[in-house]
Amino acid sequence: MKLILIKPVKKLGKIMDIVDVANGFGRNYLLPRNYAIRATNANLEIVKSTVQQLNEKNQKGIDAAQTVMQKIDRSFIMFICQTSDDGKLFGSITAKDIIKKLQIGHDIKAYIDIKPIKTAGIHEVEVSLHAEVHCKVFVNVARSNTEAQEYLKKFNTSLQDTNNNVLVEKNSSIS
Repeated sequence: MKLILIKPVKKLGKIMDIVDVANGFGRNYLLPRNYAIRATNANLEIVKSTVQQLNEKNQKGIDAAQTVMQKIDRSFIMFICQTSDDGKLFGSITAKDIIKKLQIGHDIKAYIDIKPIKTAGIHEVEVSLHAEVHCKVFVNVARSNTEAQEYLKKFNTSLQDTNNNVLVEKNSSIS
């Protein structure tokens, strides 16, 4: 299926790219989410006339994502969960859970592609705020607040050992 991208899609293309994708991917993902339109002659003419508007809209999206990124980049999200004695969670923390915590303090439309977190400790997660804007957050999973603080201290000392400075202490904590 040939489509014209009207929004940038990671690992696929940028605005105005004509891409050939599987029928199911086009019908079930790109078209319903308004990432693309069908590549017909009429649509090609329409898109050529609206390129400037699409680029401006894309730039506004990038700017909004960058302002959010400055607020949440390298911040900590804390999850207090029940775990076994060896640190395995009873359940898991998914990308959806992380996004819900991020949305508490900010107006965020984000995408996170991770496997569910099933162990206690600090996990680094990449958050895609826009196809061109990404940031990292740290997910602190522990049984209690005191255990979470211990994980944070261990993380800071290991970071200090590797970089000879602690960047993490300057960042906010989201809980």
